[in-house]
Amino acid sequence: MIESRIDHICLNVRNLDEAMIHVKSCDVEIIDGPVSCTGDNGALLSFYFRDPSDNIVEVANDYGVEARPLS
Repeated sequence: MIESRIDHICLNVRNLDEAMIHVKSCDVEIIDGPVSCTGDNGALLSFYFRDPSDNIVEVANDYGVEARPLS
């Protein structure tokens, strides 16, 4: 196996609620979020999980995001 030096990757999605539902439906544990943070282009709402290689994957929404908790 190739050793990775990746800290984490970020996927930008249009609908964070749908992305969280999909990740949870695959029996993947959400390790953090949703949380408000700031990215290169401004405000983000993100959640995080680990991939099978134990890398952290951030899923974010910056499409007119409002800093709000998801239900």
